[in-house]
Amino acid sequence: AYLQAYQCDDVLPPEWAGSPLTCGERVPSHSPDDACEKLLSQGFCRFTCYACSSSRNNKNGNTKESKPKKSAASDHVASPSLLLEKQQQEQQQQQQDHALSYENTQELTLLVSSDWHSAPWYQMDGKGMPAGSSVTRFRNCTYDNMWSCFDHDGNQAQCRVTGINDPPRAFVTTHLQAFSEKRQKRSPDSPFAFLFIGDTQVHDLNAEYLNGMDPAVVVRDIINATLADVRRHFSPEQIFYTAGNNDGPHNHIF
Repeated sequence: AYLQAYQCDDVLPPEWAGSPLTCGERVPSHSPDDACEKLLSQGFCRFTCYACSSSRNNKNGNTKESKPKKSAASDHVASPSLLLEKQQQEQQQQQQDHALSYENTQELTLLVSSDWHSAPWYQMDGKGMPAGSSVTRFRNCTYDNMWSCFDHDGNQAQCRVTGINDPPRAFVTTHLQAFSEKRQKRSPDSPFAFLFIGDTQVHDLNAEYLNGMDPAVVVRDIINATLADVRRHFSPEQIFYTAGNNDGPHNHIF
């Protein structure tokens, strides 16, 4: 820092480059002039040979340093307070640049959801299902009554979210409706999108529960109905939809 402040250097000649000794340690102290004359002619050891505006001694033996006029760069190096001030200014500038980079951007309202397991033929009370079943499903299910709900006694009931096993379609529709209502209140003019990360299908789509229906047709009808619900709230270009391990024969999608 001292040499930078006084715009000086103490460069070793190439033949001394492998030595750990500095110029001050290599130039003979008893007769420096002869050694320095050769070194200075080639631009080496300027500080040791008193060729700077200020050195540890001068040729007259006066040890008092004459303080040269320093540049702004040397002030920066020599003064810790100026260095700290410079760092603070740079940090403030970075913060301002960061803020400006978002000045013309818009907030994106994003709904991220998964694991709906939308259940057709939902039995509201969950009675009569085998132990450990993931679904609650009424008997005599057909393609036409997929989205109807009944109780265990065969009475048609209003489809509601009960928390019993895989939920009815109402779980999806109320979920999407709640998002739309909150979005309209919070940021009605901001862009919005939907990211679904898997598992639209209900569990247990097998012969035991399908009453002879084709699982492929059931899978198609479930995904078509669910996407119809999604498209009531999002346009196609706003929808990003992926498959999970239940979106098809159980655990066979990947």
